[in-house]
Amino acid sequence: MNTMEINKIAGAVLTAGVIAMLLGFVAKLIIPVHGAHGDHHGPNLFADLAPAAQEGPAKAGGLEPVSGLLANFTPEEGEKEAKKCVSCHTFDKGGRNGVGPNLANVVGAAQAGKGGYAYSGAFQGLSGTWGYEELNKFIYKPKDYVDGTKMGAFGGIKDVNKRAAIIVFLRSMTDNPPALPEAGAAPAAPAAAEETKPAKH
Repeated sequence: MNTMEINKIAGAVLTAGVIAMLLGFVAKLIIPVHGAHGDHHGPNLFADLAPAAQEGPAKAGGLEPVSGLLANFTPEEGEKEAKKCVSCHTFDKGGRNGVGPNLANVVGAAQAGKGGYAYSGAFQGLSGTWGYEELNKFIYKPKDYVDGTKMGAFGGIKDVNKRAAIIVFLRSMTDNPPALPEAGAAPAAPAAAEETKPAKH
């Protein structure tokens, strides 16, 4: 066997070895391996491209009840939060109406409103009363609770603690208000889902 043939054989073996190494490397990149989502120690394209697992359940959005929070706040704390409302409302008993009605004695009052203020037709068609959770829902987003309210331009208050504090303040400006629920108490379940929100008018 001459030198040329030996060199060809050696070259072929070397080439085959290089190709085998490259194929092994590519296989590790492409083919998922056991434990690819955490305990692997090499690159893995599928593992890197896989969506990250959620860290626990997504936080639930929407309206939180205030019944179990009301006992945690003082009227003074609520009065501070209610300062954002004074451009439209007054709160003192016997106070004048402004852009919105005077809110003294609102807790437990009829939702259709009291005399002396020109309520929207949407309000005049309501038949419920302003309990703590009803106020909570309205303050959260007025235009969703009463379609057609004059407060439609007000975006509402999304912080449940601020809503609770304001409701405690409104309660302090109400004669003979309903008793506060105990701290941590859940609101009473409505008889039917449709009763939790006034119909749109």
